[in-house]
Amino acid sequence: MKTKVISPLLLALLGVSVGIATLATNAANDMTALACGASNFMKVTADPKNSAYPAPSLTVTCDSTNMVVKSNGIPNFEYVQTNPNRLQAQNYTWNIPLVPTTGSSRSVPLGGVSAVAANGIPIFGPTEAPNDGYKDPYEQGILDFCNGHPAQRGDYHFHASPTCLIDKLGATKPGTVIGYSLDGWPILTPYVCADASCSSTKKLRSSWQLTAPSQTAAWSRNSYVAGAGDLDKCNGRVQADGSYAYYATDTFPYFMGCYIGSLSNSTVVAAPVATSTPVASATATPVAPNANLNKFTFLPAVIR
Repeated sequence: MKTKVISPLLLALLGVSVGIATLATNAANDMTALACGASNFMKVTADPKNSAYPAPSLTVTCDSTNMVVKSNGIPNFEYVQTNPNRLQAQNYTWNIPLVPTTGSSRSVPLGGVSAVAANGIPIFGPTEAPNDGYKDPYEQGILDFCNGHPAQRGDYHFHASPTCLIDKLGATKPGTVIGYSLDGWPILTPYVCADASCSSTKKLRSSWQLTAPSQTAAWSRNSYVAGAGDLDKCNGRVQADGSYAYYATDTFPYFMGCYIGSLSNSTVVAAPVATSTPVASATATPVAPNANLNKFTFLPAVIR
């Protein structure tokens, strides 16, 4: 499927970061049909040090409306246990829209899947479970060397920029896709061309800042400060062709600061291999833990 751009959105603004208000005004009804992103996913193979676990599996196909990602959620890099939860194979299916939208501004879930990485591993938001006070697990130092760990059901996931995955994909190459948000927009490495010939690169910075260090919950500790970095509130920006992309940044929120697109056309199915009972689906709604977080409209997600 060839990329078909049907939006003239900000075509002249190469390299310019824009805010949510601008996008909402100029792009609420604009849509860009993306090419099938199957080629951006990795051919996963078992790490020899993971002999105690099943081999990773990942297939990606596209139909006329969705990119369909199926994965068993087993890492293709050495798994190092950092918490009491034992790694287990899953049965994931993500239907990710090929025609994502822009103009929305809604929060990522407090728990559960918000995106999928190029190796078939789920990406969660920058918060731990409610019993941990919705803290930032990266700040807590409870992630492994690739910034992930398994939840109670053994489902391994990333919370922060997956350094080992980025290294495998080519860390400094501009435009490298490391995953897809469930709203359809890609997540790129934070490197972009610094000049027209791309003889040098620039590393983009998040505009979210630590503004309330005395707070416990990650979304209360950090605030979006326009102009403090290179990216908008959702941790992304408009590309040269008018499409949008998020960036995996070194600092909070690491992936998406919010969703800029609708999830109405996306589907998430996830269940352990050993049972037919779903373990992660868009059915339960988390409750904001304090007044500071009530400014967000939380998307359906399962907290665990």
